[in-house]
Amino acid sequence: LIYYDLADESATILVPIIATPLTKQQTVGGTQLPAGFVGIYADQLPGEPWLRVGGDPAREVLVFSSTWRSASVVLTLDLLQRELALQTAADGTVGSNVLGANGDIVIGKCSTPAQPEMLVVGEAVCKAGSVSIQWQSIGKPSKGSVQWQVLRGEGQLESVFVYPPAPGHDTQFFWTDDSAAARPLAVVPHGGPHSTYTTEYNALAAGLVQLGFGVLLVNFTGSLGFGQDAVLAQIGKMDTLSIDEIQAAASDVHARGEGDIKRTVYVGGSYSGYTGALLAGMAPGFYRALALRNPVISIGENAAMSDIPDWNYAELGLEYAFDAPPELTPAAFTAMWRASPARLVDKVSDPLLLLVGANDRRVPPPQTLSYFARLKAAGAPAQCKVYPSVGHPLDSMEAERDSFVSIVRFFAAALKK
Repeated sequence: LIYYDLADESATILVPIIATPLTKQQTVGGTQLPAGFVGIYADQLPGEPWLRVGGDPAREVLVFSSTWRSASVVLTLDLLQRELALQTAADGTVGSNVLGANGDIVIGKCSTPAQPEMLVVGEAVCKAGSVSIQWQSIGKPSKGSVQWQVLRGEGQLESVFVYPPAPGHDTQFFWTDDSAAARPLAVVPHGGPHSTYTTEYNALAAGLVQLGFGVLLVNFTGSLGFGQDAVLAQIGKMDTLSIDEIQAAASDVHARGEGDIKRTVYVGGSYSGYTGALLAGMAPGFYRALALRNPVISIGENAAMSDIPDWNYAELGLEYAFDAPPELTPAAFTAMWRASPARLVDKVSDPLLLLVGANDRRVPPPQTLSYFARLKAAGAPAQCKVYPSVGHPLDSMEAERDSFVSIVRFFAAALKK
């Protein structure tokens, strides 16, 4: 985070890039940082981010949200004291975000895997020279039948496991046995690959849990909120590192007796659609069914057609210059082909559901439609649905509704075989 003074045109680094999470509270570059700090991972600052603590107009305090491992937290940066402070829990119990500030009042929202977003109000006060925010919820939280926990694996692998604690009327649709070991498991890595699942409310996960699934939201190495070294570790390993960690996370839940190894399914989109398509060819039989939204199937084709061609080069560790975009050479295409699910069509034997946005410019549809045609020709049990006038996120109301229903029906058919 950089402070730029318009008067003298000088720039000061207030919060540096953090390579690995801090093991203790320490001062770095003149700013006091809390123990466990991972760096700032914020899409954007609030429209009104400035607090006035104690009515002192000279004391500038910035309030904003950031990803901290598998949690979304609220941070304050006191420019006078050069102190960054954590203002909400970072232990995965809740996800918090700032909407804006006015005077000493902060308006925010919080949620959990069991509770949709709820407004909160905070009052910023000064205690022993440090800024602290005292929070108050607006409204009453709902009492749901959803539980969750953050599971840590090797290295920076971390997952949010959301599940129904006991069988109920609704969960009987998929969970027909009282044993947790017999509960079906949905493995759901995030896209990106540089993104993160936090303990905020997730409609897809909530829906699947209500129907009886345990849902494993996987944050593999390369996810944001774990330090810059974790982000860079993914580069050049997009077809290996995350694949190994997704499988390790799923196998860990099986070993805990929290999911049925014979009734495990996969849901992914974009990059995690890519990893799902790879797994369909690399680990046939592990998943009973895989639902993939706008997956990257052929990296070379995607590089030639995508609105972000640089992604296809950068994630493989290949050079890309914006001022002189490279030609897609035979050598580059060969490297991309070797990392592409398209080369594994003849290895696929598990049911696949492909969900495609006809207007997707990020991962243009031709590669997925070609993949589907080749799957059918090879006799693979594949289905494909194309949503007209919808782009990469499949985020129109009708596309979201239909894709969820289609996924549920697809899994029902696959798991009853």
